Amino acid sequence: MNEYSVFDEFWKKTCKIIFEKDFSTIVDFKQYLVEGGADPIVTKQSGLSGNSVYMVKSEYLCSKARFISNNEREEYWDYIKKIKLDYNDFDSLVEGLKKHIFYAGNIILGNCGNITKSNKIVNSQHVLESTVIQNSRYVAFSTTIFGSHYIFGVNGAVDSNFVIGGFDNVSCNRVFEIFSCQNVSDSLYCGNMVGCTNCMFSFNQRNKEYVVGNNQLGRKEYFEIKTRLLSEIKNELDDKKQIFRICDIMGGKNE
Repeated sequence: MNEYSVFDEFWKKTCKIIFEKDFSTIVDFKQYLVEGGADPIVTKQSGLSGNSVYMVKSEYLCSKARFISNNEREEYWDYIKKIKLDYNDFDSLVEGLKKHIFYAGNIILGNCGNITKSNKIVNSQHVLESTVIQNSRYVAFSTTIFGSHYIFGVNGAVDSNFVIGGFDNVSCNRVFEIFSCQNVSDSLYCGNMVGCTNCMFSFNQRNKEYVVGNNQLGRKEYFEIKTRLLSEIKNELDDKKQIFRICDIMGGKNE
């Protein structure tokens, strides 16, 4: 069993709820999910122990930066205490400091468990290749997730559950590729929606239900259309392990 297979159960459960279908293993969809979840996790080497240190590229700025794991802080302080800097002039002081500055990765705080290749994790369980995750569970290839569960390839979610793709959403459930939405459920490819449910390919709507392309439909017609569209989406994901993102509809890339 590899580090990804542990998350297959959570991934397949989420797919079953959103698409009414089990997909293959999560590793097959890694490229698609990483593209949606902001910067991918990179592996650096600790300057103290040589062990792996995980963080995303945006978390450090210097091309010549050096790194330590967060659990090596005491060892680092012991190392720093032995350093004697030259205080005679500004240039000497700066050059001396440069040799001893490290970025810390592998930051895992509070009550955490099953954290894999992730950084800045607080009180969370079952997190894979993600960063800035707090009070959440079952999260993979995502960033900036708070109080949410079953989150995959997402950049920004608060109090949300069963979300694949998208970014900057609050209190959203059972959704696929949505952005800047609040209190939205059972919807896909939507943006800037508030208090809506059962919507597809719609934008800037408030308190709506059974909407496709901003057009109000009856319940029966809506689900007939949804069945056809969902079938095409599932076939695309099954065949290519990729599909167009909400950002593609908006005419740009989530950067």
